[in-house]
Amino acid sequence: MELQEIAQAAKLVAKGTRQRKVAQAMGVHESTISRALQTQTAKDIIDGIRDRIIKQTIPKAADNITYAIQAYQAEDTSAQVREHGFKGSTALLSAIGILPSHTPSVLIQQVIQGDQIQITPELAQSIRDGWGDVDRPVDNPSYQPDPQTTDG
Repeated sequence: MELQEIAQAAKLVAKGTRQRKVAQAMGVHESTISRALQTQTAKDIIDGIRDRIIKQTIPKAADNITYAIQAYQAEDTSAQVREHGFKGSTALLSAIGILPSHTPSVLIQQVIQGDQIQITPELAQSIRDGWGDVDRPVDNPSYQPDPQTTDG
């Protein structure tokens, strides 16, 4: 595929279009789109779109959570807003590992299992340190308990 076509496919996939639909729209086989998305050009485009979305939405999401938490603490706020603040607070604290969770998030599971994800090595190690003593899935033969964190 030409560079322009790879860019077009990457943009469509980054916006949520399924590879099959992209292939149909571009008149190529789905495997061609799959291979094109493995190129560094496509990865750079997708990463750029993802980064732009994150930069645009994270501050707004943080403001919403801050507002909800403050509303939860304010006694003159409606019960529904207070409930949203409480749920937002607990979800945030569970997601970052401060409050216990019955199951780690998909991201944390991927880090623990050593799956290929794009986060900083420091964050990955921090997650492993925090969840390192959690039992791994049975289908992960590479799991070896850490003798320092195992009870026996």
